[in-house]
Amino acid sequence: MKEKLDAGIIMFLFVGSEDQLVDALTKAVSNSVFSNLLDKLGMREIFAPI
Repeated sequence: MKEKLDAGIIMFLFVGSEDQLVDALTKAVSNSVFSNLLDKLGMREIFAPI
């Protein structure tokens, strides 16, 4: 992996917390960020009124 990275064959891009979906499951995030990430994951409150 390191050789491919050094050769420029692959490149890692920065992903901020507001776009990093896994952050909702691994970190303490604000309610608005949490809700936004859950929407992106397609997760919904199953007990919410329809």
